[in-house]
Amino acid sequence: MRLVGDSVYWQHIFYKSQDPTFLLLAILWYALYAWDESLEALYNHIMPLESDVLIESRVEHTRDLHSLQAYLLHYESFLHGVQVSVFFIQKTPNPAMESEVFLDEQRMTSDELMKKECDNLLSEIDRLEKRREMLSKHLKNVMDLAFANVNIRDSASMRQVTYLTMIFLPASLIASVFGMNVKEISPGTLGTIVLYAQITILLTAFTFYVVVTLQTHTSFHERGASLRKRAAWPILLPWKMLRNMATVTWPHPPGKANLKRTYFRRD
Repeated sequence: MRLVGDSVYWQHIFYKSQDPTFLLLAILWYALYAWDESLEALYNHIMPLESDVLIESRVEHTRDLHSLQAYLLHYESFLHGVQVSVFFIQKTPNPAMESEVFLDEQRMTSDELMKKECDNLLSEIDRLEKRREMLSKHLKNVMDLAFANVNIRDSASMRQVTYLTMIFLPASLIASVFGMNVKEISPGTLGTIVLYAQITILLTAFTFYVVVTLQTHTSFHERGASLRKRAAWPILLPWKMLRNMATVTWPHPPGKANLKRTYFRRD
């Protein structure tokens, strides 16, 4: 109330109108100011949180993001309640102004001021609601980014498991074959360690060859290569490595021999 009394703007309104409803409007204005500061503080909290999510996504980040989203939904209900109150004040005149003490000119002036202040309040509520929606969308983007980072890490882990499976699966298959109790293997003891190692290495190499051939994005062949070129990657890879090798003469002080080094150029 002290802030309202110190405000020249509100003093001017109270001088023109004796409607006590303007005191309620002043209280609503300061409530909206507090909301504006809260949204600003919320924005300052979301920005560093977004930077942390870009670096590393943790479970604590997910909990914080959901808590902030709940706060924004809570603010939405409060803003809607204030908007309904302003609409009610705008459409429902104060019965005290119908007294014979007030002249028609005073009522008209008070109604004009009331309509103006209610429109200003509704405009400010609309601005805060748009800002709240912007923060909600920004927060949703951060949440999607956090989930995307988690999915990428899970995909990388599953890729490593797939590679390990690719290495051990042929060996497990051959061990199972040699472990079968059939006459083709058991009677003559044909299943030796040497034969097992030979077949396992060949089958592992063939599996690796098939996996690399079917992949469209890998360092063993060029991006967008046809299936025929991808199938010939064991032949093209050594030629590509020899082609990328280059000899560079490094600068040296006068009177010393040139130092030549060989390196692999990165495309």
